[in-house]
Amino acid sequence: MSRRVIFPDPDIWTRKEHPMTDQATPTNAADYRRAAALTVHHRQGNPAGVVAIIDETNTTGRAAHLLLATLGLHHNFIATLRTRDGINLMADYIHGIATLDPTESPGTEICRAARILECHGLQDLDGIDHEIRSAIDDQRATETFIALLDHYEVALPELSSNVGIGWIQDHITALANEEAQDQ
Repeated sequence: MSRRVIFPDPDIWTRKEHPMTDQATPTNAADYRRAAALTVHHRQGNPAGVVAIIDETNTTGRAAHLLLATLGLHHNFIATLRTRDGINLMADYIHGIATLDPTESPGTEICRAARILECHGLQDLDGIDHEIRSAIDDQRATETFIALLDHYEVALPELSSNVGIGWIQDHITALANEEAQDQ
């Protein structure tokens, strides 16, 4: 699969003091629908579907929104499907990955994605912004985003089952209905 850059315009992240916050709020049903569809395509190994979602996101200029919606969507999935103790253990696991210091790909993207997850858990938008800027500077934003989806696949493997995919697709349908009402 040829990878396309999810975040093509570095100005999205560099225009203001808190560009991530300023550019990505608020997320809406369309952003969450794209995040859920991206998750399904990624879990099913469908690169054409992944590229289609990335193209739609780039066309609408909502790359930062997609990132925050993906983080929020999976936060809700984890809160629904995991116990508090399980979430704490998962956070420690992600923290361990985030603190590694790899020198080459794919380790760099894996660790960067773990730091994004950790920052999201701490509600640290500046930290997320820093990691995304670093990924853009290294021309590895797409790879970092894919690594983020990989972390979620490890954390929630049951969502790759037929029933799990169906559950996510039910979310996509509900979000598409909400999106239609918003228009």
